[in-house]
Amino acid sequence: MIGLGRTGLPLALNLRERGHEVIGFRRSGSEAFVAAGGRLAKSPREVAESARVIVSCLPSPAALDDVMTGSGGMLAALGPQHTVVEVSSYPLAVKERYRDLLAERGAAFVDGEISGTPAMTEARASVVLLAGDKAACDRAIAVCRDASEHCIYAGEFGAATKLKLVANVLVAVHTVAAAEAMLLVERSGLDSALAIEVLGLGAGASTMLRHRAGSMAAREFVDPAPGPVAMLAAYLEPIRELAGSSASPTPLFSIAEELFRTALANGRGAHDIACVIDLLDEHAAKATHKGDAR
Repeated sequence: MIGLGRTGLPLALNLRERGHEVIGFRRSGSEAFVAAGGRLAKSPREVAESARVIVSCLPSPAALDDVMTGSGGMLAALGPQHTVVEVSSYPLAVKERYRDLLAERGAAFVDGEISGTPAMTEARASVVLLAGDKAACDRAIAVCRDASEHCIYAGEFGAATKLKLVANVLVAVHTVAAAEAMLLVERSGLDSALAIEVLGLGAGASTMLRHRAGSMAAREFVDPAPGPVAMLAAYLEPIRELAGSSASPTPLFSIAEELFRTALANGRGAHDIACVIDLLDEHAAKATHKGDAR
């Protein structure tokens, strides 16, 4: 496991709990990983020299470049025995470049994505998507299914990346919808706890409602922030590009996109995406003020 952060660590711990020997690398170390019986490598190359299936979960393409070709990088140690699964969300061109580089060494590079919060990943409830060479994906699935109950072959290389973007269209839209509903609950004088229970049981329930309604009602967005605005904002432009290249209309996403871009511009990048309820509340207050002025 390359990268033992908010997503990589629970993946690694899930694999350890199910009997896998896991060697991991993180520049800043990981006491939790070692405490759970994981073996911490001194370099990415040591990981490649010790494991056949390598899962990479890093914060940026620059971090991947460093792990692959920097000091102690693993690229030179990769060969036909290796399957590398990149589950981070990067531009598809980045993943394609490494697919081609690894192919030159006989190694396989799988387009992977994870759809779910860190808490969902810890509970083995996140969806792990794998795309690319079928044989390589089958090797990855044989391991990753012990990290998540939902490990799915998505098709040709790039399909996992695209599906993650589509999933984040729903995350954005459903979060705004949940915020709109919870603001209506608040402003109409309903009991928020009762409303959350009832709405969660009804036909309009959604994952975003279940995971965000409580923090929306309490207006608590920072500690913890399971899905920061900045994280979702990184997907907005790629989603816009995918929709444009596919000639697919996204009117609801466009509304949600504007709200999240506003939240980011207002310095709320570290706040959970549930904070969009504040923006709706502010918009309503401004509209009411204008009406009073007239």
